Amino acid sequence: MANSSIIAHQGLIRSIKNGKAEISLLDASGCSSCAIKSSCGASNTADKIVEVPIPIGTFSVGEIVALEMTYKQGFTALFWAYIIPFVLVIATLVTSVQLGLPESQSAVISLAVLPVYYLLLHLLNALLSKQFQFKIKKT
Repeated sequence: MANSSIIAHQGLIRSIKNGKAEISLLDASGCSSCAIKSSCGASNTADKIVEVPIPIGTFSVGEIVALEMTYKQGFTALFWAYIIPFVLVIATLVTSVQLGLPESQSAVISLAVLPVYYLLLHLLNALLSKQFQFKIKKT
């Protein structure tokens, strides 16, 4: 990896439909030297699927490609997926306790915030996916 501000993974093109390639990330053996490996979901499992827009006719099914994303995009994803929910849970817990609710109720309310937050993220998927576009390159 020549550029240290890039996160790269190898993947296999499984299918191509409507200008989008469905790519299966290959076993992340190169993740051992990555600075954010503990926070990255790609290093935890061998079978992650991502969908990447591609120019028609430039790639073919079965081709091994490199997927790249900037560290800034990676940290932004980390922020949305882990940091914001953590802050929401803690803020809800503290607020509930300050309002005089019992600790058990406060805990349940704090945890109930998470499904609502992740549902909101799911509904905003189209908007957020524009911020986290992989670049695809031939290897």
